[in-house]
Amino acid sequence: MFFVFLSSDLTQEKLQTFLKKIPQESLHQKNVIIAWDKQGKITREIFQTYQLPETVLINEKGELYHKIVGVAQWDSEEILNLLNGRSPML
Repeated sequence: MFFVFLSSDLTQEKLQTFLKKIPQESLHQKNVIIAWDKQGKITREIFQTYQLPETVLINEKGELYHKIVGVAQWDSEEILNLLNGRSPML
């Protein structure tokens, strides 16, 4: 499983401010990728995101299988089931 932090912030300074809020040990893992969508093309055109924050889950085939608009409660039963493959949406 990989985690991609995709920022569509307008400036790199705003991206850095966001990253400072995340525990640094979480950012320095082999399965964590941080990317800056400077022009917002990936955010708008591929993920069709119009409200942030947003979480998208992509399966091993590269297909988007679940989208959460708004703040995700990462320790909720719903999210844990999705991440562990115990969801009918897979």
